[in-house]
Amino acid sequence: MVGGYKQRQRMRSAPACLIIAAMLTLVACLPDTTILPTPTFDPSQVLVLSTFNRTPPAPTAPPTSTPSTTQTPTLPVTVAPTSTLPLPVPEDEGQYVTSMLPRARYYYKWTDKRWKTIEQRIWFASKEDLLAWFPDRVPAP
Repeated sequence: MVGGYKQRQRMRSAPACLIIAAMLTLVACLPDTTILPTPTFDPSQVLVLSTFNRTPPAPTAPPTSTPSTTQTPTLPVTVAPTSTLPLPVPEDEGQYVTSMLPRARYYYKWTDKRWKTIEQRIWFASKEDLLAWFPDRVPAP
């Protein structure tokens, strides 16, 4: 078939031409937009909600304090240290590692190279620090 490709191309572009023609017709049928006049300010339309008291309040005398001759002794206040969790350490300083994932069960020592398979690792300087964060973790078998 001679010229078959070009004929198919024209048939494919025909619907696009019809859509464009329909859109142009719709745009031409739209009514003209009218420009509304700029609103003007009418002071009679202002509603006063409240009035302000423009007179300042009368000055009051500052309270006078009488110096006391007897002072009560004050005891030094001691604050009990709050229980804080030990902070994780960087990988190069850590000795024990576990995963931050809730499904994790084991912890590893740095010398056990299986720690490289752990996802979302978190390192601690000591086993006690690790167990303070994750008390349910056990050493890897």
